[in-house]
Amino acid sequence: IPGRFKRNYVDAAHGIPFLQGSHIVQFRPDDIKFLSKATHANMNSLLIREGWVLITRSGTVGRVAIVTSQWDGWAASEHVFRVVPRPKSPCPTGYLAAFLGSPIGQLQLNRQIYGAVVDELTEDHIRSIRVPLPVTRAQKRHVDEIADLAMKAAAARAAAVSLAEQVDEKVLNLLPDVQSPEVTEEEDDNPEFERFETLATELFTTRKAAVRD
Repeated sequence: IPGRFKRNYVDAAHGIPFLQGSHIVQFRPDDIKFLSKATHANMNSLLIREGWVLITRSGTVGRVAIVTSQWDGWAASEHVFRVVPRPKSPCPTGYLAAFLGSPIGQLQLNRQIYGAVVDELTEDHIRSIRVPLPVTRAQKRHVDEIADLAMKAAAARAAAVSLAEQVDEKVLNLLPDVQSPEVTEEEDDNPEFERFETLATELFTTRKAAVRD
C-alpha cells in the first residue's frame, strides 16, 4: 500500500481515475474523481495493474476485487491493499480472489480488525491469511476451474460496464444540445422529433435552473 498523501483533483482530461475502497465492488461508480498527473510525485506507487487483487483495509474491510483491463493504470486509495500475484504461483489470481471472498476468507480477514472507531487491517494481517493450495491432481483441476470462472466473471463485469457506457453515449447523442441546438433539415420536417427536442430542452433547462437556485 502507498503512504498517505494529499489528493489534488482535476478534470478528467488532466487526471487519472481514482478508486476509493467503496468503488471496487460497485458496478459503475458514479462519483469517480481524477488525480492530477502533474502534482503527485508518488503517482507510480498509486497505480494498479490488471491481474492484481484489491482488498479494502479500512472502513468496510475485506471487500475483494480483481483488477481488470478496465482499471489497468488507474490510481487507488491507500485504503486499498494491492496483492500482486507471483508468476507461475500455485495460487492463481482468480482462485485467491474467490477464496478471500468466501466465508472462510472473510472470517480470517475480519477477525483481525482493530481500531476503536474505524476498522483497519495491516499488511501483516494480510500476510497471515491461510489459503489452502492443491496437492493432488484432482484438487489442482478444481482450483484451476475456480480460477478460470473467477477471471471470466471479472472480465464479464468489465465488458458489461463497457456496454453500459456505450448505451449512455448513444442516448446522449439522441438528446439535443441545450447550449447550441442545431436542427437539421430532416429533423425540421419531423414534428415528433421536434416535439421531443422541445420537451427534452425544457427538461434539461429546468433541471439546471433548479440546481442553480
